[in-house]
Amino acid sequence: MKSSSVSIMNKKSTGVNEEVAPNELAILIEVYNQCESRQTRIQILSMFAKHFSKKELREIIPGLSIWQIDQARRHAGKEGPGQPVVLAPIKRTRLDPFKISHFVNFIANPTFLQDVAYGSKELKLDSGEILTIPNVIRTMVPSRIVEQYVSFYQETAFEPTSERTLYRVIEVCAAFKQKSL
Repeated sequence: MKSSSVSIMNKKSTGVNEEVAPNELAILIEVYNQCESRQTRIQILSMFAKHFSKKELREIIPGLSIWQIDQARRHAGKEGPGQPVVLAPIKRTRLDPFKISHFVNFIANPTFLQDVAYGSKELKLDSGEILTIPNVIRTMVPSRIVEQYVSFYQETAFEPTSERTLYRVIEVCAAFKQKSL
């Protein structure tokens, strides 16, 4: 730490009722300098960023950018000083649910499927609900089903998903293939 930073640490905070003790600040700066994670650095900096001006902070911690100070102050205001960020899990939907639902309804047509008198499968949903589905046999090969789907919806100006995606949906849907004996 520089000698100028010692005099800054002993100054009162600018317009804030709370003060940071010099020994606590020295410990926080040491931890900040040793930390490798950007998010953890912002958390540590948020503990004392509001007590000093940007100029004082840049003198205390050499190489500190204005952006980092702004991020730390934003973090202190939003999450709280030094609090970890709790991120909600991100669920990405790369396929249009409407188009997939439309295609699944199309292939569930009795023209393409035939019920089997024996057996069933259990489907567990993300919500924890379990659905029991009877076994079925697909009466057409996937290429014919996709071909019919694409030609049918070209007439109606509906834009289906790519053919490869349609094949993947058919592959995932639980149905046996009809075999010649």
